Amino acid sequence: MGTGAEPGKAPKEEAKRWRLRYLDFRTAYIYHPKDPQSRLYLERQGLFGWKVVRMEFPLE
Repeated sequence: MGTGAEPGKAPKEEAKRWRLRYLDFRTAYIYHPKDPQSRLYLERQGLFGWKVVRMEFPLE
């Protein structure tokens, strides 16, 4: 997602460009600067775990 490459085939440098933004203590989302409208929302599970709870993509 966000790199244009097949899963597991994207260069590691491209994966390092993803950004994390916290909405609150329990919720955050990750996005790529080239496509900031596409996001994966994460919810905290326990103290150190995270779970993807929503994906958001533009309709255009």
